[in-house]
Amino acid sequence: YFNNNNKIVYSPNQKGYNYFYYKREKTNNNDVIDQISQPSLYYTKNIRKEGKLLLDLNQLLIDSGYVVVGSWISDDGLKLAYGVTKWIDNDSTFDNGYDMTIYVRDVFTGEDSAVDIVYGCHNDRTNITWLEGHIGFFYTRYYYDN
Repeated sequence: YFNNNNKIVYSPNQKGYNYFYYKREKTNNNDVIDQISQPSLYYTKNIRKEGKLLLDLNQLLIDSGYVVVGSWISDDGLKLAYGVTKWIDNDSTFDNGYDMTIYVRDVFTGEDSAVDIVYGCHNDRTNITWLEGHIGFFYTRYYYDN
């Protein structure tokens, strides 16, 4: 990554004809980028040009109280699956339990699937592998006995 005045841009990852990268921008007036803020996901066809915002992680937190805890881009770069979980305000952390929900977003329209795809995944143990042609994906899900 590199620091360019008020932002940190992380290394891009090419999927299909698109490059995807995360960018974290300074959110306050001091010289330190807010460590609580999450980097947002952008994409571009031309790596030398500014990308288009795909997923604003900070706005999602402000609007709904949810944080993104995982993201997976299809190999052709047309779909994004992302997992969200509820932010717990009282101790500045997220719920590390079983309530991660996975959504699928169309990269070019920015629209999410009409319904949540998977509910009840464990945050730190879920992974997604896209099927060819982004027609679906496999995912891991762990069950625990209480």
